[in-house]
Amino acid sequence: MVCLSDATGSMSGLWRSAQGTINAMIRRINEIGGNNFEILWVAYRDYSEGGRILESSGWAADASQLQNFVNGIHCHGGDDCEEAVEHALQLARNEHRLKTISRVILIGDAPPHFEKKGQVLTGHPGVVLVTDYMREAEELRKLGVPVHCFRVGNHEGTKETFQSIATATGGQFSDLSPDALIHAVCTNVLMDIGGEELVMEYRERFQ
Repeated sequence: MVCLSDATGSMSGLWRSAQGTINAMIRRINEIGGNNFEILWVAYRDYSEGGRILESSGWAADASQLQNFVNGIHCHGGDDCEEAVEHALQLARNEHRLKTISRVILIGDAPPHFEKKGQVLTGHPGVVLVTDYMREAEELRKLGVPVHCFRVGNHEGTKETFQSIATATGGQFSDLSPDALIHAVCTNVLMDIGGEELVMEYRERFQ
């Protein structure tokens, strides 16, 4: 499973939640579903961040590796409304070519850029989009990879675009508070491992 999480300044609360719950997250998954899983956790920002648009944990099932990754993330940037969601989705699609992924979790409080592939980004002089979010959603749909989208906050544009991505790929959309992050990750991993039966067991024990 690939987890794409906005790491701009406004998302610091979610990353603090991740820092405090990684060990519990992995322990719960192991208790119910065993240790036959890996997570690729990706932090994404915007094009103004240069070489730090994306940061990745690498594939991991070990709590310490994921803990070190989330501890090292510093939330910054995000001065305009949109973030590089399309760039993060492209990373997930490219990753699928190397290692089959079953689902993507997308977590953010801001929408993707609305420009189409080949257009210059508003507010980012000289930056031309090499892809766009609906193009990436369609490609992931063709690959059979659903994107489950979680909106943090109440931005209407985020809701509209995240719903579009989820619908296009066969995923689901939901709102998410930072303290519910552990449930979102655990239930999605357990669905991958053993389906609805494991998810029901998790909810009976922890929700």
